[in-house]
Amino acid sequence: MVLCGGCASNITIDYEQHIDFNKLKRFHVITPENIKSDDTRLNSSIVINRFKRLITGYLVQRNYIDDKNRTDFFVTFQLQSKQEVASNNSGVSFGFGHGLGRHSRGGFGMIYTFPDNEVYSYDKAIVTIDILDSDKQLIWRGTSGHILDIASTPEKSEQNTKNIVEGILEQFPPQKRKL
Repeated sequence: MVLCGGCASNITIDYEQHIDFNKLKRFHVITPENIKSDDTRLNSSIVINRFKRLITGYLVQRNYIDDKNRTDFFVTFQLQSKQEVASNNSGVSFGFGHGLGRHSRGGFGMIYTFPDNEVYSYDKAIVTIDILDSDKQLIWRGTSGHILDIASTPEKSEQNTKNIVEGILEQFPPQKRKL
């Protein structure tokens, strides 16, 4: 399994605005109770353990402390897949022209377009990372969608998953916006 980490996606975040995220220092990643996908590319212990390890590693790298006994916050995640439909509204055109005489202003031209409306479907993975307070109430959520691909190596899956985790978690903690 690989998520297309380099593919364009939108990252959305939402959070409780009254929370002082600067007070959060100690965390623990908890395994999702159920992956909301029947897609075996997402619902496997290999993928779940990869996400746990990469989330933990990224937060430790950012000076948070992994401590399951004294947590300020918990981190969990969701992996979902859905089928998307897209179309490619392109066409093929050709044309020709003809002029009369060497210095003539007369002429004739024609162009025709063959429509090529290709409709296709693809699988999209939705990755959601949740930050929960010590009472396990949701206080921050980051979500990103990516094309789900199976033609890859474990190393490529690792790198793409790392890019997705970092892309979402670089938005945490939220920065106060100046008005």
